[in-house]
Amino acid sequence: KRQYQTTMSNSHTLVNYTSWGERMQSACCGVCLGILLFFGSFPLLVWNEGRCIARYQALKEGRKAVVVIADPTAHVDSSREGALVYMSGKAEVAADGATASDPTFGVVPSNALKLTRVAEMFQWEEEKSTHTTKTEGGGTRIETTYSYHQTWSEGLINSGSFDDSSSYQNPSSMPYSSQEFAANPIALGSYTLSNDLVNKINWYSDLNNDGSLISVDNISDEYARQNMVIYGNGFYMGDNPGYPDIGDMKIKFQYVPEGTVSLIAAQTGSTFSS
Repeated sequence: KRQYQTTMSNSHTLVNYTSWGERMQSACCGVCLGILLFFGSFPLLVWNEGRCIARYQALKEGRKAVVVIADPTAHVDSSREGALVYMSGKAEVAADGATASDPTFGVVPSNALKLTRVAEMFQWEEEKSTHTTKTEGGGTRIETTYSYHQTWSEGLINSGSFDDSSSYQNPSSMPYSSQEFAANPIALGSYTLSNDLVNKINWYSDLNNDGSLISVDNISDEYARQNMVIYGNGFYMGDNPGYPDIGDMKIKFQYVPEGTVSLIAAQTGSTFSS
């Protein structure tokens, strides 16, 4: 039996009843599944233990074989090809490279190794809570409460899966999404960082607007230029940032400036493989 119970603002409760027989059937299925998982876990544990031992041995051997490159600006030594090397130095935008930038919004910070656009949309979000009590005759009474509140989210929340999808609806798409940009190439002395190593650079700081760095006039996308306004250190799309509506968007930017990095990786020409 399933029925709506008391409905409050932005929430409602559903009630389900299960008989003693249904409870026993569910319990038996759970026991059988538990037994299968118990015995099936042993091969997985043995396999995982073997992987851990192999990884430990590989790291132990690797530490013995690491070659230290004291001066990253020195000429690339081809005799170290394929060797595991350690290096520490300043990571910077290569002389013939381009700083990280967002071409859509025209944000081009100087000497940035990486730049990320953080795009969020104001949306409905559903929360579900369940309370179970026993009834006479050995059955159960299950109360499931669905509540809805508004939140900023980087990802699109699918309101079609809500229990009350007709009352709480989100847009079906986001006009702009979060995105990461990197300088190309990034130099470390006489070497360049591989994509795998660039992906590991993630010590972001908020990008502060100096009045010209973040500007509506710099936006290349026509729709964004017509609908975005400056908001803090980013942009806002909507009528009033103080009272956001469902579907409003805000965008901010974070960046990684040039700075010292340390790495252990295999030398491959003038770059590395991890």
